[in-house]
Amino acid sequence: MVRKVTLITLAAFGLLIGRLPNAHAATFATGDIFASVASGNVNWYRADGSFVQTLNIGAGGFTTGMAFDAAGNLYVTGFSVGTVDKFDTSGNPLGNFAAGLPTPESIVFDNSGNAYVGNVGGSIRKFDSAGNPLATILAGTRVDFMDLMADQTTMLYTQEGGLIKSVNVATNTGLADFASGYGGSQAFALRVLADGGVLLADRVNVKRFNSAGTLIQSYDIGGEDSWFALNLNPDGNSFWSGNYSTANLYEFDLASGVNTQILNTGTGGNTLYGVGIFGEQTQGCQDCGGTDNNVIPEPTTMSLLGLGLLGLAKLRKKAA
Repeated sequence: MVRKVTLITLAAFGLLIGRLPNAHAATFATGDIFASVASGNVNWYRADGSFVQTLNIGAGGFTTGMAFDAAGNLYVTGFSVGTVDKFDTSGNPLGNFAAGLPTPESIVFDNSGNAYVGNVGGSIRKFDSAGNPLATILAGTRVDFMDLMADQTTMLYTQEGGLIKSVNVATNTGLADFASGYGGSQAFALRVLADGGVLLADRVNVKRFNSAGTLIQSYDIGGEDSWFALNLNPDGNSFWSGNYSTANLYEFDLASGVNTQILNTGTGGNTLYGVGIFGEQTQGCQDCGGTDNNVIPEPTTMSLLGLGLLGLAKLRKKAA
C-alpha cells in the first residue's frame, strides 16, 4: 500500500512539474515587464515590479523597441548598433535576428510570423521568421515607433512630430494620417487597441484616440514630461508607459486613468527608451506576445514527468 501511494505521488508530481514553465531557471511569465535602458541592457521584472535579471545584447548602446514572437522569444532593437537581437524565454541571448539596419527603433510581427522593423535612418524593413529580408517599405522615410492594425496591411507610425502617420505595408502606399492637428508635442511609442483606437506616448502625456482618430482621453503624472515608452498589459485593460528623463515606468488603468503601479529602473536620467510586456496580444499578431503555455519544460522537468508516468505504468501492470 505504501509503495502504491509513493508511485502515485511520484506520478502526480511528475505531471505537475511538467506543467510548470521552468523548474530551475527563471522564464518569462505573463505580465512580465521588460525595460530597454542604457549600455545595451534590458531590465526584466515580474508583473509586481520585482527585478529578475538584466539581459544584454552584447554590443552596448541604446536598446529601444521590443516584441515577442509566437514562441515567446523576445526581440530587441539595438538603436545605436543597427541590430535586432533575439532572446529565448529564459532570457538567453540567441544572437542577431537582423543587422546592418539604419538606427532601428521599433519592431512588430504580423500573423504570418513576419517581422517589421522601423528605422529612424529611413524605412520599414520586413523580414520572415528566420530573419531573411523580404521587403523595404517607405525607403528613405523616417520611422520611429509603429504598430500594425488588425487588417494586416495598415501600419501606423510616428516621427516625433504631432502626427500619427499611416502606410499600407502590402502595397508600400502612404495613407491618410490617423491623427493630426490634435495639439501634440512629440509622438513616440504607440499601440493599437482592440477597438481600433490608439494609445500614444506624446512626451507631455499619454493620449488615447478612438478609431476615428479623435482624442478622447489623456494620462499623466505630475512632474513627468518625457513620456516615451508604452505597451499594453495582457488583459488589454491597462498599460505601462515610461518617462525617459526619470527612468520611471507607470502602470495605468485604461478606462479610469488611475495610476496603479510605479517602477523605477534605477538606471538614471535619460536611459529609458522602451517597454515590452510578455503576454500582450497585439492587434497585428494575435498569436504573438508570448504566453506561459509556450514555455517548454527543461530536460530535468521532462525526466521527472517520465518517471511519474513510469510509476503509473508499473501500477497499471501490477493491477492487471
